[in-house]
Amino acid sequence: MEEFSDIGSYIRIPCQQIKLRENEQKSHPALVEAIAEKLKANGRNYLPLIVEEVDEDEYEVLLNADVLEAAQKAKLDFVWCILADEQRRKQIEVEAKQRFEVNILTASEKTIAEMLDYIKSVNPSFRQIDPEQAAKAIVENRSETWKSFRPLTKLRCQIGEKKLKTLETYFCL
Repeated sequence: MEEFSDIGSYIRIPCQQIKLRENEQKSHPALVEAIAEKLKANGRNYLPLIVEEVDEDEYEVLLNADVLEAAQKAKLDFVWCILADEQRRKQIEVEAKQRFEVNILTASEKTIAEMLDYIKSVNPSFRQIDPEQAAKAIVENRSETWKSFRPLTKLRCQIGEKKLKTLETYFCL
């Protein structure tokens, strides 16, 4: 494993030592091709991948996976990365707008409605939700005893089991 002092460092890592996260969705081929063309022309990436070391000389992409896909397509041997760790993963996800830390048990009705409105704008499966109505139902029924988001499915505000995973990305308990 890398020394702790390497965390946050800008390092060059062989492409074959970096893997996509298991649940990582592949980037659109047109996007990968466009990035690959720039990488071929420059011979390197300027936007670093954010990676976490999962084993000795084995890394997993936390952010900018499309750059890795493009580097592989461009047949680059190495890519520039910033090394992160588990502790910094959450911060990276927040900074990259992949995760928010809005506590659904303490946030105002307005904040919850604004977050639901944002989710609705980026996730088509939330389009039937009325953010104000759902936020009101959440605030009126929330309880410090909630250990999961499952009670939301009983509030009759269009939040069902299938939406819980998405909500966990934007809210915490």
